Amino acid sequence: MARYVRYLGVAVPAGIVGVSLLLAATTPSLVSAQSPSLAATTPSQLLGDVLGATAQPLVGTMSETASLLPSGLSLASTPLSSISPFLSGSQTFDVWRGSSNEYRIQYSSATSEIDFYDNSTTAWLWNSASQTATQLSVPAATSTATYQDPQLLADQIISNLSLYSNVTLGANTFVGGVPAYDLKITPTQGQSTITRVDIYVDARYDQVLGVSVDTQGQSTPTFSLQYQTISFTTPPASTFDFTPPSSATIKTLSSTSSSTSSTSTSSTSSTLSSLTAQAQKIGSGWEVVHVLPKGSYQDLIASVPSSYSSEVSLITALETPVVAPQGPSEAISTPMVNVLILPDGRVLYGTVQQTVLLSDASLLGD
Repeated sequence: MARYVRYLGVAVPAGIVGVSLLLAATTPSLVSAQSPSLAATTPSQLLGDVLGATAQPLVGTMSETASLLPSGLSLASTPLSSISPFLSGSQTFDVWRGSSNEYRIQYSSATSEIDFYDNSTTAWLWNSASQTATQLSVPAATSTATYQDPQLLADQIISNLSLYSNVTLGANTFVGGVPAYDLKITPTQGQSTITRVDIYVDARYDQVLGVSVDTQGQSTPTFSLQYQTISFTTPPASTFDFTPPSSATIKTLSSTSSSTSSTSTSSTSSTLSSLTAQAQKIGSGWEVVHVLPKGSYQDLIASVPSSYSSEVSLITALETPVVAPQGPSEAISTPMVNVLILPDGRVLYGTVQQTVLLSDASLLGD
């Protein structure tokens, strides 16, 4: 299924929040007070059913609620205000999937509309506010996707993390009016910020209708994404076709070079991609820590366009002094991801407690 490499075309400066999007999540809203009666299954059988499921055509509406930003950080009055609600707030968007994995997402606000179209041959990102149409190569559109698709997110969690978890079944429920199983995945590693993941699985087609991630100290899910309504019907082929208006500015994003990025943050995106490709990993499962090489933090900050200087100031203001084995360092905490910045610019991050980052820093040497 085709996907876009950045969240609705915008890369977050310094990539601090972006890591947490890997585990975007949802809590289902019940449309009935009663639990549906479903065929008996086991956790292991349901895990296999999710991984083996064939994507079904559908038309649906998703709701998303997020609290991914560090406490005290607001992007509302910055150049990133358009994505602020997706990182801290609530939104609703429409989704269509075709019989050949065509895909469309439409987000509408009071003042603008953002659409992603992918008909398996051509992919477009349309922003009505800026009257910009960005054409994507199919490889670029296919490269990532988990944020808008709970199925792909669940596949990643099951494939990479189920071995480090206790897997059980919760009470049957309804999501978007559809009967669903509740597959509960609880980390057996105690130093992750994540305390539980719930994957809600359609009882007929084994489609994932929602993924809910709870984190330490939070009374509600840190990020919620769910189908409010869903119908397993095939949309018309015309749903996935897009022709830019004659007045539109046309841009291109290739799969091989971020220099063609449609956003003003292409330099930051390129730098972050290069650094993450060099990242070292420490630990396993829920407690994996990623380590960017020396000078990474300085390189990231230097790559941020001047128009985003306010975001850099906001982030640096949230840095808390800590003492790492390498000397005075800085820490940044979010509800899901913690970050440690060493004096030499190495950056450690993961869905782990800060004590894990400090401990892992001792393994790196000077």
